[in-house]
This record gives sequence, structure tokens and C-alpha cells, in this order.
Amino acid sequence: MKVNSRKLSGITRALAVMIFALCAAAVMADEAEDLVNSGLAFAEKGDLDRAIAEWTAALKVKPDSIDALYNRGVAYYYQRNYEGAIADWTVMLKVKPDIAEALYYRGNAYDYIGDLDRAIADWTAALKVRPDHYLALYNRGVVYGRNGDIDKAIADYTAVIKIKPDYVEALYNRGNAYDEKGDYNRAIADFTAALKFRPNLYQALYNRGNAYGRSGDETRAIADFTAALKFKPDHHDALLSRGVAYYKKGDVDRAIADFEAVLQINPDDADALRNLALARLTRGDFQITP
Repeated sequence: MKVNSRKLSGITRALAVMIFALCAAAVMADEAEDLVNSGLAFAEKGDLDRAIAEWTAALKVKPDSIDALYNRGVAYYYQRNYEGAIADWTVMLKVKPDIAEALYYRGNAYDYIGDLDRAIADWTAALKVRPDHYLALYNRGVVYGRNGDIDKAIADYTAVIKIKPDYVEALYNRGNAYDEKGDYNRAIADFTAALKFRPNLYQALYNRGNAYGRSGDETRAIADFTAALKFKPDHHDALLSRGVAYYKKGDVDRAIADFEAVLQINPDDADALRNLALARLTRGDFQITP
């Protein structure tokens, strides 16, 4: 049988072209990887500008480099260039749509630029990929709460707490959500749980004091306001609220002292001025003549 040398020669040339193309692609991939690693080294030193330059160079070599797109997006994000970060992660997610961290961070970036609908959509997508992503749950809950959707916010905070029971921010914010709904007992329980993990969280002490006050327990309210003031002596609202609680308990002198302390911080506080006048009138400091 006679071999067709012309045909064989053509096959050989085609194979050579394929091998050259594969080798060139491998070299380009190696070059892109080296640039990605160089960018990471600069990032670890805190030089984000040079890191970005290296990742940009990597993308010129390999435009669909997932690592370069993701890392440059992260660098843009930490430089507060949220539009740049969104652009990089959007390109990356077209290539590989199931990266939960990219979806999570893009959601954060959308939140920072005020596009809350897209932020929620990205966190929801991240949770489909990774249902235990408690940070995506937490951030979505915060935005739901900000939008006035308290029930959805509570549901997300509850899911966070199931995954991470010591996540103080979720406990604290769920307490605020319950308080907003008028469910003071649950609000108090969440603030108390948050304070077990972080006893110096004066905001939780203050808000629990308000919940006690709204529940009619002025004694516990005063105790919480006092504890908050130990951590933050100039807490204007805690002084004012404690003054109101003292007044309700009939301790007018202490109420007056607190209202006066508020006015030392802010002499124009209308609530403190009004409550001080009422307390002094109750004490008999001056009389209204007919």
C-alpha cells in the first residue's frame, strides 16, 4: 500500500500548528499566573496600586483570568472604587457564576453605592451557592430592616444566629427589630444575649433600658441607662432617658440632675429643656400665677 506523502505532510503541518498554539496558550497562562502571584505579593505588602497594575497586566495576557478579575475587584473594593469592583466581578461571574464570595462582595459594593435591590439579589444568589454564608444573611437582614421590611430582617437575623449563635451584631439588630415591632420581651432577651458576649456594648444597654421603660419597668431601665453611662458618660440619650425614668418614679431631684447634664452637653436640646421645666414645676421651684 502506498502512503500519500502529501496528505501526511498536511496532517503534520496541522499538528505542528496545534502544538504551537497549545504551547503558546500554556506560556500565556503561565505568564498570567506569574502576574497574578506578583499582584498578590504586592497586596500582602499593602501596595494595592501595584497589585492592581499586575492584575491588569495579567488580564491583558489572559482576559478571562478568574483570579486576576476577582483580586483586582477586591483591591478596587478596598480602595472604595465600588464601580470598578462591580465591573470586575460582573465579568468574572459571567465566566464562573457560582462563586459565593464574589456575589457577596458585589452585593456589598451595590449596597455602598445605594443600589439596594441589586445588593439583595446578589446576597440571595450567594446564599443559593452557600446557604451557610452568615455574612450575606446578616447584610441582607440589615438592608431589609433599613427598607422597613422588619419581618424579613428578623428572619435573616434568626438564620444567622442559628449558624453562629455568638454573632453579637445579629442579636443586637434582631433586638432592635423586635423593639420596633413592640415585642419588648423578645427585644430584651436579644439585648441580654448580646451583652453576655459583649458586656461593654453600651448601645445594647441603652436600648434594653428603653425596652424595659416601654414595658413599665423603670427600675431596670434606670439600671441599664446607668450602666451605659459608665461606658459612655456623655451618652446624651441615656442621660435624657434616665431623667425621664427617674421622673416617672417620682425621683424629681435626680431627674432634674440628668436633664441639666444633658443641657451641659447640648444647651439647645428641646426635650431636655421641656422636661427640666416640668420637673422643676413639679418640685415647686416656681409657680404659675393665674
